[in-house]
Amino acid sequence: MVSRKTDLIRSFQLQDRTKSGKISMGQWAFSMENTLGLNLPWRTLSSHLVLTDDDGNIDYMTCFHDIQIQKPVKEAQSALIETLYRYRSDLQIIFNVIDSDHSGKGTLISSLAVSKG
Repeated sequence: MVSRKTDLIRSFQLQDRTKSGKISMGQWAFSMENTLGLNLPWRTLSSHLVLTDDDGNIDYMTCFHDIQIQKPVKEAQSALIETLYRYRSDLQIIFNVIDSDHSGKGTLISSLAVSKG
């Protein structure tokens, strides 16, 4: 959830037509499943992840309240971290291509060799 926080908030806000900060259980479950790509029982998990009002509407920002990051980061840095985390496997592939000598270090020489070949 942390790595997709920005996308989740955007999805929740698209569902929140009245800008109340609340959406229905169905809208929340739909957003969670589609944004995270996880086919989980979100309705069942909701009691552990979010606060629900008397009408059954979910205060969607409460799903981030119990998530704690040790050192707070600025919003711009947070978006960068989310993006890097999301593309970590692609970045690893790129690094492995650059690290042609398998030393674990991306040197200028190995980078030049990749660019020439």
